[in-house]
Amino acid sequence: MKNISFDIFASYTWPYVYHAGVWLDKVSRLSEIKPKVNWRYFSLEQVNDKEENSKIWERDSAIKSKELAAFTAADAARKQGIQAFDIYHLGLLKARWEDKLDFSDTQALIELAGRLGLDTTQFERDISSPNSFSKVASDHSIAVEEYGVFGTPTFVFENKQAMYLKVVSVPEEEALSAYETLISLMNSKIF
Repeated sequence: MKNISFDIFASYTWPYVYHAGVWLDKVSRLSEIKPKVNWRYFSLEQVNDKEENSKIWERDSAIKSKELAAFTAADAARKQGIQAFDIYHLGLLKARWEDKLDFSDTQALIELAGRLGLDTTQFERDISSPNSFSKVASDHSIAVEEYGVFGTPTFVFENKQAMYLKVVSVPEEEALSAYETLISLMNSKIF
C-alpha cells in the first residue's frame, strides 16, 4: 500500500480525536506506510454554540475557551515546523486524555512544549499572538462550507470525500489492518 495524504479536521477536546492520533502514530511506527496527515482545526464549541451570528473566536470570551487554547498551542508548535507540530500534536492529545492536562493552563501548555523539545521562547511568543485564532477560523470555515463537517475526527481524502470516523482504541496488532480498511473504503467508488 502506498503512502496516502489526507486532512483530518479535529478538536483536542474530543476523545475520538485522541484515539485517531494514537492509532495513526501506531501505523507510522509499525510499518513503512507513513500516513501524511494534515491536522486541521474544527471547533465543536462553535458547532454547539447558541449564538447564530457570531463566531466564538471573535468574542472577548475566546481567551477563556479551553478548545481555542489547545488550537492556539498546536498552531504555535506548527510555526516551528511540521515535525515540531507532529510531536506536539500527539503530546497534547496524550497530555489531555492520559494525564488530564487543563488546556486553560497556558503555563502547562508551554511546559509541555519544553518537555517535547520545542523552542519555548518562540512558542510562548506565538501562543500569545493577536492573530492566534486566524488558522482556527479558516480551517473551521473550510470544514463546514466545503466538506459539511459536523464532528471530529473527520477525514478528508485526496478525492475530496469526507468521512466522520468515531475512532475507539485500536489495538497495536490491528492498527495496520484497520488503516488499510479505511484507505480501501475511501478509495472505493461508493463514497
